[in-house]
Amino acid sequence: GILAFLMSPVIGANINRMDLRMVVTAAFLVFAGTSLWFSSFDSSASFATLVLPRFVMGAGIACFFIPLNQIYLAGLPGDQIASASGLANFCRTMGSSVSTAVTVTIWQHRGEFHHAILTESVSPAHPAATHYLQGLAQGGLSGARGLGVVDQVLTREALTLAVNDVFWLCAVLFVALIASFMSGMAGARSLVIVGSGTRSGITSEAVPPDCSIHGSVPRGPVPAAARTFSDGTGASACGSSTGFTSGCAAMCALRSVTMAL
Repeated sequence: GILAFLMSPVIGANINRMDLRMVVTAAFLVFAGTSLWFSSFDSSASFATLVLPRFVMGAGIACFFIPLNQIYLAGLPGDQIASASGLANFCRTMGSSVSTAVTVTIWQHRGEFHHAILTESVSPAHPAATHYLQGLAQGGLSGARGLGVVDQVLTREALTLAVNDVFWLCAVLFVALIASFMSGMAGARSLVIVGSGTRSGITSEAVPPDCSIHGSVPRGPVPAAARTFSDGTGASACGSSTGFTSGCAAMCALRSVTMAL
């Protein structure tokens, strides 16, 4: 959270000069990278080793939540902002709760899978397992007591591998969300408004010429389903927020899981 705390004022102060699509995409990349980073740790990872990717993850938090608020509130009338904010918080909370339950279930199943695979190696045919059991016997842990210690070690390593699997899956989903996010932007490009601010079905009265302000809330009456994202060329892509709602809910859910694990 330290990096998020330091970067949030900077992002907030310059949000009108940024392309929010690129900022959110950068957050996706940070989350994907840190998830992949977490998936490489073993059970002997130290506290200092685990802190560093958490620190880097703070950059993604700052680059995601501040533009997210701007995205789903842009273009809304003043009397709808409170309802929209409440709905967004509800979606984020529900997404986090559901994804946490699903992820814990996957973690448990993968832990059982890895435990079964590792148990197959504990047999007289494997010299390493035999040597380990002999060492336990010399220390006074023979028979069932020694096997109990082995089971504890196998459980620890199996759950560690299961956590690695979960983080690897999160990294893949973050990359998939980037592709989904960009495809949604490509769809929004079909609504590009050039010059006078007119296109089929939308008049210049509905979409003001200043709709291309970078990341800012339009000052004119924009339809409730429209959102504003400047492409830096004097045109504006104003599209439906459905893709952003689902993508951002999934993003919040995955981020919540990575922080919890």
